[in-house]
Amino acid sequence: MRYDKIFRPELCVSNDQTLPALAHTFLDLADTGKPLLVAIDGHCLAAVPCITDEGDTEGPITVDAIKLASKVAKRHKTAEIQIGVSNAHQLVDGTSIPRPAINVHGKVFPPWRESVPSYRPGTDGTVSIALNAALLAALAKALGNDIVRLTFPMPTTGDGMTDTIYVETVIGRAWGLLMPYRWPQ
Repeated sequence: MRYDKIFRPELCVSNDQTLPALAHTFLDLADTGKPLLVAIDGHCLAAVPCITDEGDTEGPITVDAIKLASKVAKRHKTAEIQIGVSNAHQLVDGTSIPRPAINVHGKVFPPWRESVPSYRPGTDGTVSIALNAALLAALAKALGNDIVRLTFPMPTTGDGMTDTIYVETVIGRAWGLLMPYRWPQ
């Protein structure tokens, strides 16, 4: 299994010890021809495209295996993270790491596809905004809170969201502004 090293799905796994099935990423092969590496922590989900190789099987991929594969990719100056996934994690440098069973402590990876909404950008009744997530995180930190509410007017033209976004903290009275980005057409 291979994927572009710009992706970091392991950042979305759960650290909650009561959710052992979410402590790993999951190679999902349910959609033939479109394999995904999925990570869930109970609050967010990351699904990144990947390419499978002969012998790869669906199931958990540990964060440790991804971290080691990332180091190998960096050392070999490759653009992809590569892990053979069958009964064990096989790295390109020959390292073999045990792979957990699909059933982790009596728990299986959740049926995540049931949570995916049917709408996409451009679907009637939806609005899409493009913003810099790092700037939003910096603004939230500056406002002293990880949880913020975004308020913006609904666009009246087909150009999408172009107005300034009002950002306020859920607790306290701090606020800030974030400028939207124009999405390439």
